[in-house]
Amino acid sequence: MAVNDGKPELVNIFVSAIIEHEGREGLKSDSALKSTNERGDTPLHLAASRGFIGMCKCIIGEHGERKDLIKVMNNKGETPLFRAVLTCQTQTFVYLHHVSKDIEVPLTNNDGDTILHVAIWREFLDLAVIITHCYPKLIDTYNKDKATPLKVLASRPSAFKSGTNLTGWKQILYYCQSMLVEPLDAEKAIKSYMEKIEKSDDHDHQALEIETEKAQSLIPQKCTFSVGFVKSILQLAFKGLSLSGLGVTAKEFEFAADLASTIQGPQENIKREFALKNEKKETLVGVTKAGIIDIVNELQTKVPSAQHDTSPNKDSTVRVALKNIKYKSVESVDKYETAFLAAAKNGIVEIVFALQSVIPSAIHETNSNNENVLLVAVKNRQTNVVEVLRKSLDKELFDSLIFEVDNRENTLLHLAAGTTSGSERTWKIVGAAMQMMWDIKWYQYIRDLVPEHFIFRNNKDNKTAGDIFKQRHKDLVKESSDWLKDTSKSCSVVAALIAGVSFATSTTVPGGTDKGKPQLEDQPAFDLFAIASLIGLFFSVTALIMFLAILTSRKQAEDFRKSLPMKLLFGLSSLFVSIASMLLSFCAAHFFVLKDKYKNVLFPIYAATCLPVTFYAVVQFPLYADLLKVIFKRVPQPSNKGNHL
Repeated sequence: MAVNDGKPELVNIFVSAIIEHEGREGLKSDSALKSTNERGDTPLHLAASRGFIGMCKCIIGEHGERKDLIKVMNNKGETPLFRAVLTCQTQTFVYLHHVSKDIEVPLTNNDGDTILHVAIWREFLDLAVIITHCYPKLIDTYNKDKATPLKVLASRPSAFKSGTNLTGWKQILYYCQSMLVEPLDAEKAIKSYMEKIEKSDDHDHQALEIETEKAQSLIPQKCTFSVGFVKSILQLAFKGLSLSGLGVTAKEFEFAADLASTIQGPQENIKREFALKNEKKETLVGVTKAGIIDIVNELQTKVPSAQHDTSPNKDSTVRVALKNIKYKSVESVDKYETAFLAAAKNGIVEIVFALQSVIPSAIHETNSNNENVLLVAVKNRQTNVVEVLRKSLDKELFDSLIFEVDNRENTLLHLAAGTTSGSERTWKIVGAAMQMMWDIKWYQYIRDLVPEHFIFRNNKDNKTAGDIFKQRHKDLVKESSDWLKDTSKSCSVVAALIAGVSFATSTTVPGGTDKGKPQLEDQPAFDLFAIASLIGLFFSVTALIMFLAILTSRKQAEDFRKSLPMKLLFGLSSLFVSIASMLLSFCAAHFFVLKDKYKNVLFPIYAATCLPVTFYAVVQFPLYADLLKVIFKRVPQPSNKGNHL
């Protein structure tokens, strides 16, 4: 209770009393320091999970007299070292590792996950890099699902730039921040943590000192206008934006790339693991930072080949969820799915490219459904992976992947049409009509890649790709048609109203006429009125025609490819221009009435009059952008996995 409440002075008193009572000759098997709560956590478990290094020192002893407490496991097989990883207490982890170097601490929990598996799954990537430095043998260790740390990393698309959907301004912010991010030097980071730990001996204020030190580390010590000062200020600003939810951080993406570069073994070991696939063992693959193959050779000299230990529970660590966060097991993962295929499934281009560069034979790997990397990418609508493979592979090799089928005789075109889980992957776009348009574009994109006869090929269910597309999109076509119908009805009413107003306005001449000639024809405002009213009439009628064309169209699946998106784009654009022209003609006509009496406030009044059309443009801009993408973009965007909301 004293540890849980963060009372270091009480912990110090209790530990001293226990040692005095039990004696100093060693840690007893029934020591009070091993007392547990209902979860089996000892006081050291709680101190480690909360990051109370001062309490950990007090419990273990200044010279590590009671370091055997680090080996004690709770009900889930979690040691204090494992608890520190679960809660991302990096400094505490470094301390516990340093103290327990000469003893064998379990690194795997009861579920078979190592501390490296858990750190990667939780996306504590900086901590994961440090773990690989402290325990290099964990790099090629399997969990109970036969997944290596690399495969877990390949299942976390949000840790990579290619697996996220950043908006335009976030893209700019990311690239600006990425210039300030330096690669994590694990050895240097561990040394820095240990120096801080050795200097901190005030147990009563340990937690406060750590938080103060973290805050002060972001601020330069001397306020000089140097490059380092500017860099520190920018880092502080980007950190503030990231914490507030207004920005994105490039540091995690860099740590992910560094981690991917680290968790690999020598190529001979990698190839040996690929050869074990037929024995139902998971593949260990090597990876390097995208495009930098030289790092592989460098890592071969630094990381010794780790031999797999097949004895049960030799190393034991923890896999536990943070409070209110449920840990997602990899139980549903295909046992034949390699890290290469998992990366393609999740759209992580960096790992796909790196593994294909290091191990060319990986391109021929298949999962239990006999799906190669291209089939997996198409099935899960990972367009960026398909594009990388198309551009990086030889044409003959890429064509050979195209001709492969899965165990149901589904071709690439069948999977693009929506077979199995492909229909569950939605695009990064809202609205049934937009989803339908992207599905059409995706199907057409794959159709252009495959030979012409694929259109007529049947799978084991005796269905062509076209049959599957119609069957799987029946409900979506109906939803899209209803949305277009409602939108067209609403917009056509507005267009008809504007057309009537514009027609009446164009036949009314401000200032009257003199012998058939307008009296104000030499005024610029009159010319503006005449032109604006004519434009408003023309575009309102155009919008009305476009929306009527949508209402009377067949609304079949093929119509969503070009016909309906183009009509909707022209209709909305014409409606926008007609509204703007109507307001402009009204302002020009009233100029002659207000110019003398309200000339000082005339332009603010006109600006206020334009607010409705501005509001309309802002509201409709996302729909405009989506329509432009679906019409003019050749390659569809990836699926919504890792999307930033």
